[in-house]
Amino acid sequence: MPTLSKHYALLDLDPGNTDSTLIEPISVDVTVDETRSPYVSATVVIPTSVAPSWLDPREAIFLGLRLQQDFGDLIYNYEITADYTGDVSNITAVFGGNVDRITRAYSKPWNIFEAALPLSTVTTAYAPVTPLKLTNADLASVYKMSDFLHSSGTFNPAPSTIFDSYLMLRKITKDYISGQTTLELTSNEAILLDSIGYPTDLFFSFTSLRDIINYVLADTIDVFTQLQPGTADATYSPAYVFKWLPNQTAWDVLNALVTAANLVLYCDEKGDWYLEQALAVTGELYLKDDDNITTLSSTIDRNSQTFFDYAVVEYRNEGSLPVYKNFGVSGFPISKDAYFLVENVTPPPAPDNAAQAMVWRAVTRGEIYEVEAIANYDARPRQTMTIDVTGEPNKTAIIQSITWSLPSARMSVDIRDLQEVI
Repeated sequence: MPTLSKHYALLDLDPGNTDSTLIEPISVDVTVDETRSPYVSATVVIPTSVAPSWLDPREAIFLGLRLQQDFGDLIYNYEITADYTGDVSNITAVFGGNVDRITRAYSKPWNIFEAALPLSTVTTAYAPVTPLKLTNADLASVYKMSDFLHSSGTFNPAPSTIFDSYLMLRKITKDYISGQTTLELTSNEAILLDSIGYPTDLFFSFTSLRDIINYVLADTIDVFTQLQPGTADATYSPAYVFKWLPNQTAWDVLNALVTAANLVLYCDEKGDWYLEQALAVTGELYLKDDDNITTLSSTIDRNSQTFFDYAVVEYRNEGSLPVYKNFGVSGFPISKDAYFLVENVTPPPAPDNAAQAMVWRAVTRGEIYEVEAIANYDARPRQTMTIDVTGEPNKTAIIQSITWSLPSARMSVDIRDLQEVI
């Protein structure tokens, strides 16, 4: 693996306070997934000795978590002299006075799980290889290239990749034998999962899905919490009668309406709420088998809940007859059916395409690729990803979910909508 970089995490117990103590966790696993709520979840292990007594998920506590990958660094004199007791003659004896050899000896990966490119990759970059090309490049530069060449074709330093998050503490577990404390954090959809409405039924009339969502966010979290600006919406004419029952969570109410509109509602890692089209978003991840990919596999599973090509959605309200919506994809000899129950939600006015939206997403997720690669903290679900495997046509896909893990500095990527690049 040629990506020579340093990966680390920092936990901020009091985000926004410049004097807050930052803790470097023992281990971190962060998952960002478009298919589930909460959108972001994290498991962070820290020494119990640094865990303050006031960390209590029964309170509304939010923590800051940063994952960062840095490229390139300087070699300080004291790093070399410390190894050779400060005696220049000792350094000369070992390296023969060759500065390039010293550079190569100390320019090692920050991350112990990464390694340098073989020299053959360097010569390929100068193809067709001639002595003149290598002479003009300077042999020392070739050595450095073998140490620092990235998939982007650039040398260190490269821009850092960063995942900055503001997440809610949901669970804390202390192991008194190991001296470790495990924190479980999530994005703010969990707040909507906590709320079960009012003691009595509430009825409201809205003509816009965005208005419904903003009402619930303001009522459940605080008056200042609203969707980020956007054009994705569902409009109702006549107005949709929004019914919130005491046994319904705020998320259940909203998710049924959002799914029916074939949209995506999520709260990102910084606490901002979005209602968007269920399409690809800006950003691209490039993965190559002899570069940053560590494992790659694909799965097609008819038994999985991931795939179906026919769906029935039942809307059930107490005192009313059930209402059924269905959709199927033609062309499959024998369909695989899926049933979904939506309780205490009146079907939105036409077009209600909840069943259609579910089927199309399930069909495109029928073949799932699982990729493990060196962590890149800029990647997000619904971004485009290119997979470059030697001897095969390049493929593009949409990122479905990402899990970053430290200290291994690896990311697992699930993808959908796989296509060959023609």
